[in-house]
Amino acid sequence: MSKKFCWLWAGLFFYPFFILAQTWPPGVPVLLYHKITPNSAELSKVCCTLLTKDFEKQLDYLTQHGYQTINPDQLYDYLTNNVLLPAKPVMLTFDDFHPSDYKIVLPLLLERNFTGTFFVPSSYVQEGPTRQVGLLALAKAGMEIESHTVYHYFMAKVIDRNKPMKATLRPETSRRELIESKRWLEKTLNKEVNYLAWPGGAFNEDLIKMAKESGYKGLYLARSTCLPYLRTYRDNNQSFFNIYGLDSPDYIKRIDVDTFLTFADWQYIMEHGNLPKK
Repeated sequence: MSKKFCWLWAGLFFYPFFILAQTWPPGVPVLLYHKITPNSAELSKVCCTLLTKDFEKQLDYLTQHGYQTINPDQLYDYLTNNVLLPAKPVMLTFDDFHPSDYKIVLPLLLERNFTGTFFVPSSYVQEGPTRQVGLLALAKAGMEIESHTVYHYFMAKVIDRNKPMKATLRPETSRRELIESKRWLEKTLNKEVNYLAWPGGAFNEDLIKMAKESGYKGLYLARSTCLPYLRTYRDNNQSFFNIYGLDSPDYIKRIDVDTFLTFADWQYIMEHGNLPKK
């Protein structure tokens, strides 16, 4: 067998794998937003706020670079059954149900044919009829509504950065937070609610078990979650978050996006899966 023929055979054999490597997503960026505002005076001194113009800039980048938004069911199927995703998937998630969700975010997403996933504390919706109308507007527009518990209690706290967090609520209170939020949202929206975002990214293994017993099948974290073995915490202002580390629906890691994350760093994350080392 000639050397030329051997190279030809090898090329034909490995070509499908090369093509698959070009199309199969190496990881899924799951972006976490909170309040979006056009007013710079409202920017939080701590975290969780982003100017509307900066949010639009990010959405335009995603549009121009061919990203397609996915929903929690698609990500769950990818993680559990290797179901194919779009070539460049991204999930846009929004926590805490700020009025900006339906006043600002919703029309911007619809303009670009994007969908978003909104993790909602059920008690926040019941603060007034305007909020209830806003929730229904999100659902009617095809946005995903999932649970963020009832009252947004932090359900655990850090005692030692190298050990699991300690629960802060009585077990019966935690269970009620998980069950009642799911039940209320399902009744209000007439749909299943299968996913939960931990308030403050605070949880431990016992709470994970409780959430799964309550009917949740996917659990969402935040980058600031203090679990060293998941590499999702900050150390000396360097993030160790890695979008390529998704492997379990119990630990779906998200990238916090706020005014402290520059567009250059956000873009680098989208391209490389992590912040640049400084």
